Amino acid sequence: MDRFKVLVKHFSIGNVDSSQETCLGLRRSATSARLTGTGNPVLIGGIVMDVQAKPNSDADVTRGGSVPGKVQQTPGGVARNICECLALLCNSDLLPASARARLRPILVSVLGQDQAGNMLLAHLQSMGLLTHAIHRIPGASTPSVSIIFDKGGEVAASVADVAALEEHLPAVLGQHKADIQSALIIMLDGNLSPDALLEAAQLASDGGVPIWYEPVSAPKAARAASALHMMDYISPNASELVSIAKTLKATRQQPRQTSGTAHQGRPHHKASMGSSTIADSSHNGSSKFMYLPSSTPVPASRLHRADAELKSQHAANDASSSGSQWIRPSSAEDSAEVGVSGEAGSAGTTVEARNAVERLRPHLCAVLCAGVKRVVLTLGRLGAALCTLSGDGRWLQIEHLAAPHAVVVNTSGAGDCLVAGSLWGLLRGCSPVEALAQGMAVAHQAVQSSSSVPKDIDAQVIQQSAGVVLKTLQRWHFPVQQH
Repeated sequence: MDRFKVLVKHFSIGNVDSSQETCLGLRRSATSARLTGTGNPVLIGGIVMDVQAKPNSDADVTRGGSVPGKVQQTPGGVARNICECLALLCNSDLLPASARARLRPILVSVLGQDQAGNMLLAHLQSMGLLTHAIHRIPGASTPSVSIIFDKGGEVAASVADVAALEEHLPAVLGQHKADIQSALIIMLDGNLSPDALLEAAQLASDGGVPIWYEPVSAPKAARAASALHMMDYISPNASELVSIAKTLKATRQQPRQTSGTAHQGRPHHKASMGSSTIADSSHNGSSKFMYLPSSTPVPASRLHRADAELKSQHAANDASSSGSQWIRPSSAEDSAEVGVSGEAGSAGTTVEARNAVERLRPHLCAVLCAGVKRVVLTLGRLGAALCTLSGDGRWLQIEHLAAPHAVVVNTSGAGDCLVAGSLWGLLRGCSPVEALAQGMAVAHQAVQSSSSVPKDIDAQVIQQSAGVVLKTLQRWHFPVQQH
């Protein structure tokens, strides 16, 4: 079955109330991502015991010093955090029980046969999560991370021991081929080894399953460089984006290898050969196409169709929100084409966000032209942006959402919660930008909580908050700039 037909099958859920005509106010006919996959979403990555240390409010951490505070152990790990958050959203959703069961995530990971592993597995089971894909490894230590926060709640330093995940997960991935290839969507976290990332992405790609990659950190972000052409979404911050783009540039500058030695002796993957096309899975079966990681882009005729559909989507969106106007600067080569839509955040913050995105333009273009369908760029207090190519690949399209004001208590789980909320939005039939608004609403709650994943997450509250976030939508178009 070709990839387009498989993706149409995966992205059309009959259980969700089809009478709902909008998602956060945008017309569902132009934006829906209904799902019909026979499996559950699959998350592949780390389950970690976090050891968190935070100083008292009247002190702050200093190099070489010791300050009074609180030290606690708590379940963590990127994939585990996303799994817990997604489960809380699904459990509080008003969908029928049968539909909620289909949205419950499967977590593929490894734990040691030690006390920490026992505690982490028991916690997951207490939440009613699916744990059949979590493997206990004799003699291995359960992954752990030591995190030190400053008094403002920001991470001051962190040391991670995830060797067990990197060493042992590749050996068990093949046992879950059926789960992966029947999944509604899969999420890969950057704690996986490069080989595991490539293998998991290939399994999903062969089954036509959409892939979301969460880079985790700048040093680990580039691990997925050889699999980017299979990624539908990646969610880096600025430093992670730069790391990926620099790795792509370094790879291009290396002498061309013969086919027998590509990928360090691994065989070529089907998706990286020839001029295969990948259908956009998030627009109710309509097909858009993306660049492959070769020097030759996908033929323009294919991108013409994508651009027309993108314009149609925006027309529908604009018809159901505040009026949108497009402003073309006098020098399109040096500036951006700016779309103003809805109720933006403060003017200063919006300009600052736009400037930040423009500085990252060559890196965004490098990653998108390598084959990534959408980059969800997180910008901290400046919000987040959904970044895609449009106009036959000539324009970098940015859909920016402002971050709501928050009293920051703890930032350690904000990125994971953003991914979980976005996945939940996609699973519920939202367009990518609507899904991002829901992810930002969850992250907003997370930074104001003392735990990485707030225990009181409520799907209905998140949907209301996401509607407010979506009103800050700004669309900008920059000329594509090669890295």
